[in-house]
Amino acid sequence: ARLSAVYEQGKSAYAQPKVRQILIRSKGSEVALRPGTRELSIDEARAKAVSLRAKLAAGADFAALARAESDDLGSRNNGGDFGFVVRGATGANFEAAAFALPIGSLSEVIQTERGFHILRVEDRQPLPLSAVRAVIANDLAHRDTEALLLNGFKLNDAYFAQ
Repeated sequence: ARLSAVYEQGKSAYAQPKVRQILIRSKGSEVALRPGTRELSIDEARAKAVSLRAKLAAGADFAALARAESDDLGSRNNGGDFGFVVRGATGANFEAAAFALPIGSLSEVIQTERGFHILRVEDRQPLPLSAVRAVIANDLAHRDTEALLLNGFKLNDAYFAQ
């Protein structure tokens, strides 16, 4: 019952975001260098991502820009369509932005071990309780443990203050 209540209360937090992305690869990335492109330093890659984000903010077509510029071979040809983001399947920065962004809005430039990403959330799909039960149970267990620790320390303070 407690799980269901938490799920209903935070349903949108457990909704999977569907994103488009543009990835600009930087030196040291685990992503293979695209044939015919030059390896960019971290500063060059960041600058390129910032300039592409400015174009998108000014109304450039995301899909067209992704096809032309993205270094992510998996989503590039589909106009940057990355699909639904699953918790734990991407880098922490990427995941945090994908789950926090409102539908239709553009992320800031996000750095991961792969390079620099620009995301746009296209849609959100609520996950059924069965799919997030373990995540919620884990969150609740952490909350209970923290409460126990905090209250435990308070009791000890009271005892030792005598």
